[in-house]
Amino acid sequence: MVTILLDLVNVKCLKKRWLNLLHFIMMVSNPTHNGSLICTINICGLSHRSHMMLDKYVADNDILLLSVQETGMNKQFKCLNNMRMYEDTNQQKNKGCAIFVNNKAMFTPLPEISMLSKSIDTVWGILKWQSKSYIIGNVYLKLDYQAGINEYLKMQNKAADMAATHKCAGVLVMGDFNARHQIWNDISDNKYGKLLEQGIDWTKYCIRAPSERTFLAGNGGSLIDFFVASTSLDKYISKVHTDYGANLYSGAPLRGHVPVLMELNSSVNTNKKEVKKKLDMNTMDWINWTRDLEICFTSSSFKSLLTANSTEEICNSIDEAIKQATESNCQKKTVSPHSKPFWTKELTNLSENLRKAQKSYITRNTDDNLAEFKQAKDDFEQARKLACQQFIMEKTRNLNVAQASKFWKEFNRLFKPTATLR
Repeated sequence: MVTILLDLVNVKCLKKRWLNLLHFIMMVSNPTHNGSLICTINICGLSHRSHMMLDKYVADNDILLLSVQETGMNKQFKCLNNMRMYEDTNQQKNKGCAIFVNNKAMFTPLPEISMLSKSIDTVWGILKWQSKSYIIGNVYLKLDYQAGINEYLKMQNKAADMAATHKCAGVLVMGDFNARHQIWNDISDNKYGKLLEQGIDWTKYCIRAPSERTFLAGNGGSLIDFFVASTSLDKYISKVHTDYGANLYSGAPLRGHVPVLMELNSSVNTNKKEVKKKLDMNTMDWINWTRDLEICFTSSSFKSLLTANSTEEICNSIDEAIKQATESNCQKKTVSPHSKPFWTKELTNLSENLRKAQKSYITRNTDDNLAEFKQAKDDFEQARKLACQQFIMEKTRNLNVAQASKFWKEFNRLFKPTATLR
């Protein structure tokens, strides 16, 4: 009996050590950020559970500013540790919204902008952070209110005028716009999206949206939560992304929103990352490669090396000869973590054409530019699918059992969706 109790004590101690080690690994592996994190989330009504998880989420991620939509009426859930809260001026008439600002930053409310509309809930103010000032807006555009886009654009213009008056770096607006459009990575357009795309001045503003859907539902989803920023701020904004792993009790993934985050940098990072290159074996000239090695190995200097030097020096000389022959007869290609093995020069050209067409349409949204943008997108998608099919056929043509297993693992990593939410 004593032995059993001692074994149980040892198991509990071992379990505690493993839990501490796991907690340490999670802390170390947590990705760091250089800029200040700004987050927006439609919480679909603050509750005791969502308030508790939201408080923990803000602390764990060191969020500077949190923008929340559909806060609801309950006052006790609108307090977060080390954060100051600013509410909309409509007293949650349209489900409400609020901005939470870290105590380290200064925030001055601008209710005169919010009072331009009584039908949409917004919060506006001046954020003072790291010697710069920004006009910040949190917007919740309720559905089935078509005048909401025009009222929001009036607020945006008012914010731009106040940014010039107060010498701010620019305007940054975030929230749930309920606006869908292919311009900001959604798969379709709706009325709100078309009105916003037509009404916004693309020479003064840009939309920064993640690549994933921000509203998840069982029958699909949409990208309706994003950031609208002055073009002067665009270069200071980075890493716009969603956090599918966060459980804030907003309804997701069954039906609800996920957090959308971005980094606001005080300066532009001019440090160029080292370009990684590797050999492109498809361009290897094997005939010249063989010839160069034969010339090297039959030379009198190499023959004298075989008799006079040690085995290690001979091996190093052979390695150097092979390296020189390879560099002379094989081209190199730039690679990154996002490089695709099926990518071709044709896809590169089509991708550049698609970017140009999209930029032309954003700059001047005419019917001709829209048609060119859609055509460029269709051409790129068809070429990409064809390249994928050819890559799969080439790889699976002559595979044994072990090779097939390895291939399908690589295939699933590249092409299979990481989750059913996407």
